[in-house]
Amino acid sequence: MTVSGVIVMFRKKALLTVGLWDRDMITEDIAVSWKLQKKFWDIRYEPRAICWMLVPESLSGIWKQRVRWSQGGQEVVLRHFDIFKDWRQRRIWPVYIEQVISVLWAYAWLVVTIYLFVTADTVQQMLVWFTYNSFALVLISHIQLLISLWNDARYDNVFRYYVWAAWYPVIYWMLNTFVVIAATPRAIRSTVKGGYATWNSPDRGTRRSSL
Repeated sequence: MTVSGVIVMFRKKALLTVGLWDRDMITEDIAVSWKLQKKFWDIRYEPRAICWMLVPESLSGIWKQRVRWSQGGQEVVLRHFDIFKDWRQRRIWPVYIEQVISVLWAYAWLVVTIYLFVTADTVQQMLVWFTYNSFALVLISHIQLLISLWNDARYDNVFRYYVWAAWYPVIYWMLNTFVVIAATPRAIRSTVKGGYATWNSPDRGTRRSSL
């Protein structure tokens, strides 16, 4: 439900039909994707389109980037809840519901984690729960990773990165919990307040490119 902000091509007629980009949305690529879908334009992914890009190289840069992405996703959810009023939009209902559940999951995970740690009588009880929860997340993330690697292997030799990539979903899911929580008040405030959406770009490989 979003085009790639790094490399994307638009049909001019499609953009004009949806009124171009929203200047009050913090992630214009996600916002315009939803507008295109609601007007029944197709958004297709071309895996053979490969480009080189710069990414944040510091923890603060990654944090700022992910919070902005999460804020943009939540802004879209708040703006386009009217899709349930139109039966023709039913094909994107599951995507909308998944977005909402993802936000609720982040809050639920944090609340349950704090509750179990507070109510645990022994350190062993805390470790048992944490081990079980971690195992469940690792198992699900590995299944997702294997499916994605199998799909992308048709275009590139990605299986060699499995050992390193396997850790990413686990760490990211934990980080994403706090990202979502940090982004929620910003999304609500921007939706209510309105105005132009502005943001400062985090570091994007400047240290590496300067060498």
